[in-house]
Amino acid sequence: MSRVFIDDPPAYIEEDIIKPPVEIRGPLDATAFEPVERQRHFGILTYTVNDRFKKMMIILVIILVLLAAIVITLLVVLLHHRGSEDIPRCSPSPPPNPPYLFAYSNDLSPNVVSLTADTFFDALDKDGSSYATVRFDTSPEDPVYFAPDTSSVHSIVNGRLPNPALSFKTTAIGSDIIKTIERYYTSAVQHGFSTCGAIIVILLKRLPTETDISDIVAKIRANSGLVLVLTSTSPSGGDQPKTAYRIASKTNGMGIFVDDAKLRQHIDRAPIFGVRPIYRANVQVSDLDFYQLPNFNVPRNVPRLNRVSFTVQDHGPIDSFQRLELKFSDITNATLVTKIAVEAEDVRKLGSTGFSTWLGFVAGDEYRTEIDCDYTSDDIEELQIRVQTYEPFWIPYCD
Repeated sequence: MSRVFIDDPPAYIEEDIIKPPVEIRGPLDATAFEPVERQRHFGILTYTVNDRFKKMMIILVIILVLLAAIVITLLVVLLHHRGSEDIPRCSPSPPPNPPYLFAYSNDLSPNVVSLTADTFFDALDKDGSSYATVRFDTSPEDPVYFAPDTSSVHSIVNGRLPNPALSFKTTAIGSDIIKTIERYYTSAVQHGFSTCGAIIVILLKRLPTETDISDIVAKIRANSGLVLVLTSTSPSGGDQPKTAYRIASKTNGMGIFVDDAKLRQHIDRAPIFGVRPIYRANVQVSDLDFYQLPNFNVPRNVPRLNRVSFTVQDHGPIDSFQRLELKFSDITNATLVTKIAVEAEDVRKLGSTGFSTWLGFVAGDEYRTEIDCDYTSDDIEELQIRVQTYEPFWIPYCD
């Protein structure tokens, strides 16, 4: 009787019956078992090929998935970038009398807020479309107040100066400035006030604790807004000094770190009174280096003198900054070079991390823009470079 043994690859049969020898005729190198051996080798080969094919298919699928992920990521980045550049504006051109929001932290001293408000409202355009003010970093929240003229809103500020009894109870709690900006837009709609092209001025004493600014930046951009934030160099709480600074960066505004005692002077020098940006660049720098910025195409219908403003650090007070030179070179006329150089001592005397002056440009010309800077640290600094004019212009937002 035969016994069958199962094996992989192909099975074979062993028999108990003893048969007489069989004479085998043929070539000496041929054996009676050659066909069986070939079959066995073929089975092994088939098994190996199938296994390799499966592995290749798995690898191919993984590669396709990775390629699809890369393509999707690139599309998302490109669409996001395009959205930041091509955001529809709330009007064909900036309103000649834009809305203003004056927001101040409850952690500042009442005297600092009062003096700064006096300077701000005295310099402000008296024909603005609407005015609003809010005291933030309070518990409970203060409402946002709206007024049709500067004298009324100024009176509201003087009647609601910082009150320590309303301050947050611990320094670990961050500023609620992001929520406050959101409340401004919501309240304006509820009260029938325009927010198109609003200029938001913030006096920040307590730092935020959050870092995600995507939603609030989208809200400000959707209303064609611009943010100027003056942040105290001696914060009262929170731990994220760059959050509000980056909101200003992404709305074509500016973020300046200022000594409390110098807030009044810097609100007067701030590039917000009647001017709009015609050039903006956000650039990362460090150590001692030279950087090429996007070229500056001067609009044809602007005056010769325009406001040039820039920051030298993305935090305060001044520590690693040593020197910065900003240079504009006329591409069509190499002899026309406009530049400004600032040393650390210059900005220390001002008590801030920002600098502003007036420079001359030829209308309609294109300028190559460069900065040459020196820092004692190799930490990355995110700088804001702006040129502003009195003519109404919308320019794309800068990431």
